[in-house]
Amino acid sequence: MDISEVLKLVEPHGAKLAYGINGINHTVTAVEVMEVPQVEEWVAKDTLIITTFYTVKDDTEAQLELIKILIKKKAAGLIVKLGRFIDKLPEEAIRLAEKHNFPIIELPSEVPYIKILTPLYQRLNLSEDALLMEKMEDKSYESVIEVFDDIFESFGLVTYIENFHGELMYCGNYQINDQWRNNKSLFSKPAYEDSHKYIEKIKREFPIYIKEGFLRIEKLKRIIVPLFSKGKRYGLLHFVYKKEKERKILIQPFISKVADKVHISLMSELISLQNKQLSQKLELSELKQKKTDTIYKVLLHVRLSVTSTRLEEKPLIDYNLLVFNQLEKLVHPLEDLTKSFVFEQNNKLYMLLAFTSKRISSTASIRKFLNRRLKKSAINNCLIAISTPFFNLSEVNEKLDYVAKIVDIGKQLHPELQVFSFNKLGIYEFLLRLSNDRQVIDYVDSILWPLIEVDPELIDTLMMYLKENGNASRTAEKLYLNRRTVTYRLKKIRELCEIDLDDAETVFILQFCLKINDLK
Repeated sequence: MDISEVLKLVEPHGAKLAYGINGINHTVTAVEVMEVPQVEEWVAKDTLIITTFYTVKDDTEAQLELIKILIKKKAAGLIVKLGRFIDKLPEEAIRLAEKHNFPIIELPSEVPYIKILTPLYQRLNLSEDALLMEKMEDKSYESVIEVFDDIFESFGLVTYIENFHGELMYCGNYQINDQWRNNKSLFSKPAYEDSHKYIEKIKREFPIYIKEGFLRIEKLKRIIVPLFSKGKRYGLLHFVYKKEKERKILIQPFISKVADKVHISLMSELISLQNKQLSQKLELSELKQKKTDTIYKVLLHVRLSVTSTRLEEKPLIDYNLLVFNQLEKLVHPLEDLTKSFVFEQNNKLYMLLAFTSKRISSTASIRKFLNRRLKKSAINNCLIAISTPFFNLSEVNEKLDYVAKIVDIGKQLHPELQVFSFNKLGIYEFLLRLSNDRQVIDYVDSILWPLIEVDPELIDTLMMYLKENGNASRTAEKLYLNRRTVTYRLKKIRELCEIDLDDAETVFILQFCLKINDLK
């Protein structure tokens, strides 16, 4: 604000601009009350000083020197309370103020500081927010997260986007822990049990043809703004406040301006991700056509523990792009990484990593890296399997099922872990290799096929019986069956396979076959 705006706020209290009238357009960025004479040590440019001259009340030379310092430091002006400690300013100080167009406002002695400080501080805060908003409008952002981080840094507001199922799509680099949501994982649901009621309310009150409006929920300290594209809703923008100052910011046109900025940045980011994904597909296709390749590669299988609920209508946003974006961020700082390709095969998600280094190193470093990065990632609940290293892309297809099996086995052996690699599976390392051998598969089928053909439940009974070390009673308990039923099935197994279940070598063969069959 400037001195003219200051006057509008203080004139109702009897204040008037006495000197330096030509400085009425001086900018004011801060207001300070002066109760110490050494202003040269702390006064800043464009600061409006308020004082009673108490510290220099009996020294006209010091009063004059104070005015000189304020002018030299390019202070915005001076509000002086007359009639309490001094009745008037020194004549030389007045002439100096007039000469340099330094505005001096006189305030009646009976007016408490708080009467003028409150409106001045409020106006300054609004001016600061308006300035920050203006900067945001002029700024280009590469991602929505950058916008949210800027909003948080500038205004203290936590912001994030959910879809119309309440699933999280975007949030900034800060923790979310409010009454509505306490999880920032991609596609995670709100913690607030009545969230669906408010979402339905927005659906009713803000139909697709309405492009402005918002829902204020005071008890949850938030404002929810529907986001639109091509006349259709695609998301819910949450503004969460904690302090009264933050709540006061959330008025028009602030909300509309921020929502527009978020929307523009989001759409721009999605287009960029689409182009990047298409570029990856074309490049991967070209690489597959090469007959020789000496670049070190690793295949990842990624299994998300939380996936988005598909909307009944076709969603405006391709949620796979959000996953693609998070995976790209996850591996980006990996040492020697030169290329990464995200793709789907048989409804399973994979990522191919190519490295500049031609030497084959241990996957242990990749596993440690991913474990560390996952904790801070928006897909922090996913499971990842790492294949053995390879060079030629012709090997990719044979590794797809293989690397997916690593997740299944790893989760059974180490349920506390999220990232699994081949060399951490114990004996399953060898069983996995054997599960792809044609001779081994034929042998396993010859042993187990009589049971599968007659009754697949016989396989389940046999597996549990061997797991319980040949104890029929415990097998019956685990399978919730009558012991007589288990005894009958075991007799059937002996007859069909012509085997002795009490023979140690036979038990070993059956256990081997059952494990290979489970891995096929």
